[in-house]
Amino acid sequence: MQATSKKLNAHTYEVTIKESAAEMEHYKKVAARKIADARQFQGFRKGDVVPVEVVAREIGEDKLMAEALEEALQATYPKALKKLEIQPIDAGELTKVVSMSPLEVVMHVEVIPEAKLDFKKLEKIKVEVSEVSVSDEDLQKELDEIVARSTHFHPRGAHHGHHHDENGDVPETTDTAIQNGDRVRINATGYDKKGGKTDERMALHDFELTIGSKMMIPGFEEALIGAKEGDVVEFDITFPKDYHSADFAGKNAFFSCTILTVEYPHKPEWTEDFIERVWGKKLSLSDFRTEYREAMLADRKDKARSEAEEKLSGEFIKTADVEVGPKMLAKEVENLWQYHNREIEKQGMQIKSYLEHLKTTEEGFKKEHIEPSATRRIKSMIILEEMKKHYKPEVTEAQVLEEMKKVFARYAGDADFEKRLLELAKPGTDHFNDIKSRLEYRAVIDKFLK
Repeated sequence: MQATSKKLNAHTYEVTIKESAAEMEHYKKVAARKIADARQFQGFRKGDVVPVEVVAREIGEDKLMAEALEEALQATYPKALKKLEIQPIDAGELTKVVSMSPLEVVMHVEVIPEAKLDFKKLEKIKVEVSEVSVSDEDLQKELDEIVARSTHFHPRGAHHGHHHDENGDVPETTDTAIQNGDRVRINATGYDKKGGKTDERMALHDFELTIGSKMMIPGFEEALIGAKEGDVVEFDITFPKDYHSADFAGKNAFFSCTILTVEYPHKPEWTEDFIERVWGKKLSLSDFRTEYREAMLADRKDKARSEAEEKLSGEFIKTADVEVGPKMLAKEVENLWQYHNREIEKQGMQIKSYLEHLKTTEEGFKKEHIEPSATRRIKSMIILEEMKKHYKPEVTEAQVLEEMKKVFARYAGDADFEKRLLELAKPGTDHFNDIKSRLEYRAVIDKFLK
């Protein structure tokens, strides 16, 4: 086999593969044998050796040679790439068959492009990482949200005796009137005015609403306060001028709401048991506040760094010459598209409805929203890889193990998982090398952050 290559552009090689007529005769026999194994030939039993000439006569010489070419490429293409030291990012594209026997074919092979970097320009780039902090107000807001997520609701009115639930004590009786913070279920009919025409677009059926959540337009939730289960509440209301639907923005309306159920919130107390459910370990409220503040601060520092890295990436791209190939871009677009789909589904939406809402198609969305992000991500990855080769950052085994300890800390108490992580953490393993590579990238990025 002979193989030669010519670089067509930053991301594509033209590879020419040649093979002798004798070898092509071998591949022709291999193809004929596979075809004979897959179908019945008249005059031959299953397992019989069917002569090449018979196979060619039955299916046609051209079809047999096409199968022989496929066998030849499967055998010679990987060897050719290894010989030429070309690492493809996807399957090669057959662009020309010069001859079948002896074989001579031309293929286009896409590779990861090299970035042309001007390090004098690069080293002038500096991006500042924002200072972050966690105020008492920030901390309290987070704690209030934890309470809100853990809050249960109970029907307003009399209870049958004194009892407890996982949030603690439940009182025997409660006021039956709706109060701020209550959860209600309602049916509602909307009209253009009192005594006017109904508008089905404003109708609500078995709708669940927390009073004070500001889910509804101003005045709607407030109008229900003081009502009781079974009451019908009617009121005039005006939609905000900046309402998202032009059909209703600034318009007057009239609503008739039937109260189906009323439930009051039962909030948990900050006991050690509750903190253990939230945080995984028993702590006093004071100690929990300290640890949670530290965790919030760490998250904010990570976010600030990520934002700085994103800005830095944009600056790198401006100074670099990177030409991304179509196959590499298509793969990244598909990866990001699938990720976007999963995120949309997590929010309870179907991608078809999402696209209809945006008045676009899958291809249109990919072109407008996904492809720019994919291009940026690929260019950033290629640039960082070239910078890593240039700066050759040193990362020690001790640094990798220290980074792994941070991962282990998240799974403290899970002995089986820690054991598996320790196995993965051995030097030379893929996990170890992956973390080492990430630390090397971080060391390069650190040179440009302040």
